[in-house]
Formats: sequence, structure tokens, C-alpha cells
Amino acid sequence: MVLHIVEREQNIRRLTPLETWRLQGFTDKEFWKAQKVNSDTQLYKQAGNTITVNVMVELFKKIYLK
Repeated sequence: MVLHIVEREQNIRRLTPLETWRLQGFTDKEFWKAQKVNSDTQLYKQAGNTITVNVMVELFKKIYLK
């Protein structure tokens, strides 16, 4: 899956790996450390395979607190 962001009216651009990591709640320091040993493709995949803590907590609440 490729993430895009709309800027101004109809202009669309691809999110940078750093932006995808930030959306998942990682710090810039964690990103820079991972960037030293990974390609951009791998960084996108790693961000895509994560789940934010808030989402996970809500899922667990729905599953276990019924």
C-alpha cells in the first residue's frame, strides 16, 4: 500500500518514510537509527507493519472486556 497526502487543491505527493514513522508514533531518533541500516522500501514496510498503541488498546478492550 502506498500512502499519499493531498497538498493544496489537486496536488498529491507520496509520504516520506519519516512521515510514515511519525504517524505510527515513532520518534525521529528511532527513525534515524533504522534508516542507517534500511532502504526506504524497508522503512515503508516497517511502518506499515506496526500498530499504534492506542489502536491496540481499543482492540483489546473490545475483545477482552465484553
